[in-house]
Amino acid sequence: MENQHADSPAIEPVPSAEVVTARRGLPLVWLVPLLALAVGAWLVYKTLTDVGPVVTLYFSEAEGIEPKKTRVKYRSVDVGLVIDVRFADDRNRVEVLVELEPGTETWLTENTRFWVVRPRLEITGVTGLGTLLTGTYIGMDPGEGGMRMSTFTALEEPPTLLSNAKGTLYQLRAPGLGSISIGSPVYFRQFDVGEVVQYRLAEDHSHAEIDIFIRAPHDQFVKRTSRFWNASGANLDVNAGGVEFEVQSLAALLAGGIAFETPNLLTSVEPAPPGHNFTLYESKQVSEERPITVAVPYLLYFNDTVRGLKVGAPVEFRGIRIGTVKDISIEGRMDTAQVRIPVLIEIEPDRVILDVRKLPLEPRAREERVGAAADVMIDRMIANGLRARLETANLLTGQLFVEFDIYPDEKPAEIVYEGPYAVLPTIPNSLSGIADSLSSILKKLEALPVEEIGQSLQRASAGADRLVNNTGIDEAAEKLAKSLEKMDLLLSILNEEAGPLLQNFTKVGSETRQLIKETRTSVERAEAAFASAEAVLTEQGPIGSELKQALEEVSAAARSLRIITEYLERHPEALLKGKGG
Repeated sequence: MENQHADSPAIEPVPSAEVVTARRGLPLVWLVPLLALAVGAWLVYKTLTDVGPVVTLYFSEAEGIEPKKTRVKYRSVDVGLVIDVRFADDRNRVEVLVELEPGTETWLTENTRFWVVRPRLEITGVTGLGTLLTGTYIGMDPGEGGMRMSTFTALEEPPTLLSNAKGTLYQLRAPGLGSISIGSPVYFRQFDVGEVVQYRLAEDHSHAEIDIFIRAPHDQFVKRTSRFWNASGANLDVNAGGVEFEVQSLAALLAGGIAFETPNLLTSVEPAPPGHNFTLYESKQVSEERPITVAVPYLLYFNDTVRGLKVGAPVEFRGIRIGTVKDISIEGRMDTAQVRIPVLIEIEPDRVILDVRKLPLEPRAREERVGAAADVMIDRMIANGLRARLETANLLTGQLFVEFDIYPDEKPAEIVYEGPYAVLPTIPNSLSGIADSLSSILKKLEALPVEEIGQSLQRASAGADRLVNNTGIDEAAEKLAKSLEKMDLLLSILNEEAGPLLQNFTKVGSETRQLIKETRTSVERAEAAFASAEAVLTEQGPIGSELKQALEEVSAAARSLRIITEYLERHPEALLKGKGG
């Protein structure tokens, strides 16, 4: 077996079959649609990511706004396009759809503002001239902070202050708006450093609130002690130094304006914080006055007419303002003579030097302390003769004001309290005093015996006429004059010859001496008679003096009657009503 196997040829092994398994997967032909699908998805994604946000704007009207044409700009750069314009559901507004550029989503907050930019001609200047060539566009001011929004109500007017402006906002408090408007300039040393951005009435409608913006770096000069005043129009001031005329600028003259300054103080004052509230004074002169923090009310009663006295009229003491008239009314029954006019005034102690003004008290406590000090001061002055009366401030307009002064001769008085007010004593005004004096003079004239005075004057005049025109007096005066001439001649002769005669005749008889004595006596009597006649005839004499006094009384009576007649011609109703105001 082994040999057979050794001689026989070797048998080759049978090869085994290799089984190949086919690969499973998509054919290459499917790669083309898959690639097209991926490109389409990328294009969809690209299209979606390249589209910006769409916002809805509401306008009162769509003048100048056109779809696919009107642009939206921020700092003169296009940031969007109007895609549709239509009426809102209520048809009271216009709804404008705007597509903004991608990446502006973060700009859309509740503080974002939109408005229409078109040419505007205003007193303060001309804006929007560029739209004459480019057309109307919508302005945008991105807001900072706040909730995200996609619906906005557009502004009717362009804002005067953009959100990126550098500066500080302050608030002014004024009794009225005057000619101030949005955009009115704010001046510092006659430089335009800011503007009015908003105004409104206070919640209680007692005053106006005005928001102003001071641009940097000028806002660093606004201190807590700064004073603001209305610089609208022109200021004409006539004082002892002459006439002063001041105008801030032509824009302020036409459109109104505000000016401020910061007084130079010895101590440093910190800058005012944003939103600080200032008082807006009516003029620079008023702003320079001492600020009024306390006003103490008092009541005055007048029996005279108050025509010409108005609320706001000054209360003065010897030319210095110490208060203001706050109210005027009438009290009493019109059908009786018991009618008086109460006038409510406010004394401002800050205008008067009071030591309690410097006390570090709380506002309420300080007000009570200053009011009590004012009461004490006025009470002492009333005891010394302090009285109030009405005086004429302007003879042309007839305006009145309340004047306080010291009248020591007045009867003693004191403060009387009626309800919440203290009543101060008053006296009639100067015009009423003149009227009372005239009335007293007229009463005295009526009491005079005019007929008897007239008869006496006639008799005195007739006697003076007879005395002056008597021919006997003329003859006597001529004879007396001739006698005096002869006596002068005799005396001169005696003066020349007396010496030699006495030397030659040492013994002069008693008859000669008696003759000389009688002659001298006759001359003295003649001189006395002449002096008496002259005294009678001159105005210093009894008859002349009485005649002159009588003529003066007649002249005064005639003047008084003429004044009364002229007044009755102008005011005939005075015969029934008496002299009025």
